[in-house]
Amino acid sequence: MEVLPQAVWFEEKNGRYYMEYDAIIPVIVEAMKEQQNTIQVLQSTIGDLTARIEKLEGTASKEKSATIIDGSIPASLDQNIPNPFSANTTINMYLPETVTKAVLYIYTMQGEQIQKLNINERGNTSATIDGYSLKAGMYLYTLIADGKEVDTKKMILTK
Repeated sequence: MEVLPQAVWFEEKNGRYYMEYDAIIPVIVEAMKEQQNTIQVLQSTIGDLTARIEKLEGTASKEKSATIIDGSIPASLDQNIPNPFSANTTINMYLPETVTKAVLYIYTMQGEQIQKLNINERGNTSATIDGYSLKAGMYLYTLIADGKEVDTKKMILTK
């Protein structure tokens, strides 16, 4: 009665209040429009925040690869190609000439080390992973140069 008095009427004969539903339909429709606008604004905001987080996470992972420096060129680890893969995949990397020891480790998603590849070449080099020796799933690979983590990436093996 206080919010929408035109939608309520009193019948003196039996002393009861009644609501006229036709009078509140426009109010409900407008409230639903406002609610939908609020939802759209929130969805847009969530989309913007998600994009910002993805951008920031991407920037952080790229910064991580600059741990070993030879002049101005840092050691780096690239994403395996192809990814996902079913037979073999190639992991490209760059190691400065000053690096004395480099190792590429392959881990399961549970953290179990399943392969260790010593990388003896310097400069632009690569390692090939044989997919037939592994089960289908997601794996992590990490390049360690002179005891420092250069980078870690994910690869997916399909069968």
